[in-house]
Amino acid sequence: MALIGTINAPNDFAFKNRIMNGAFAISQRGTSFTPTDLAYGLDRWHFRLDGTPGTLAVTQAALAAAELPPFSYAMRFNQSVTASGRTYLRVGQHIEGLEAFSGQQVVVSFYAKCASGTVAIPTLRLDRYFGTGGSPSQADNMGFSSGGSPTITTTWTRYTAIGNVTSTSGKTYGTNNNSSLLVGIDFPTSGTFDVYVTGFQVEIGSVATPFEFRPYGTELTLCQRYYSKSYNHDVVPGTATQVGMEVCGFQGASGLGGAYGNVKFPVKMRTTPGTINIWDGAGTTNTHSYTYGGAGSAQAIANGGSWWGSGTPFNTSHSGFFMRPTGSQPSAWNYVHYTADAEL
Repeated sequence: MALIGTINAPNDFAFKNRIMNGAFAISQRGTSFTPTDLAYGLDRWHFRLDGTPGTLAVTQAALAAAELPPFSYAMRFNQSVTASGRTYLRVGQHIEGLEAFSGQQVVVSFYAKCASGTVAIPTLRLDRYFGTGGSPSQADNMGFSSGGSPTITTTWTRYTAIGNVTSTSGKTYGTNNNSSLLVGIDFPTSGTFDVYVTGFQVEIGSVATPFEFRPYGTELTLCQRYYSKSYNHDVVPGTATQVGMEVCGFQGASGLGGAYGNVKFPVKMRTTPGTINIWDGAGTTNTHSYTYGGAGSAQAIANGGSWWGSGTPFNTSHSGFFMRPTGSQPSAWNYVHYTADAEL
């Protein structure tokens, strides 16, 4: 029997698309953002900008069913009031493991449209970061041999750019195991514009292939290696809710010597999180904020109030962290909401 079709060339990675959340369906931090420099928006995507901000909103935009099937979401950049003194405005993603791209040709592709007129993109980004720790080589820009400055129109169009990542021979990586290839878009630094982007893909090769859709659960798990939370997928951190709270320990009547609680992340993170934020069920944020279960009964959480203790996360690892409530309360279980950030 003859085989129909061809077998894909071997791939050292499980997926051809090295970008995570390229269809912008994962939104653990929320769905609407006012960008600030180095902050993150939709999962894995972060902002770089300077100058005095005008009015800029970045949102997860839901697409109509027949607008661009099979995509359901896009990332919308809406600059409704121009900024001043700005020299860069960028959204990008650090792809972990720069060594995988050494000496490789890279294809960047994405779908985009603008609400009106045309928007000239100054440049796409293709930057090498050699990591931190020790004395790593300086970051540098690879640029694109073609397609690096597209003009966006009002019609959904797939844009493609070709770049070459030179060999890292002779370069020095940092000691913190966090080198990366930054891929992204530089938007106009002045004026107003309203741009939608989706289907962002980065692959090693010379031809853009169809966008690789991964199951929602798979994409979420990939993103959780860099950022995770206790809240439900569609709940913004800091929301007043007790749904999904983690047990952070048992408190004795004396308030001292309570049992430790082990909070486990949904997946092992890229590294020990650099930031863990804690909330109680009322949406109050503080490293000492809990929700008190009352009378030693876990079921009482539904009626529990909020109180302040003096416990903080400790023994933090790739897998989770410990907490122990302290203070002065009757014997009770105590609970927290958390976010953990291990982004590059």
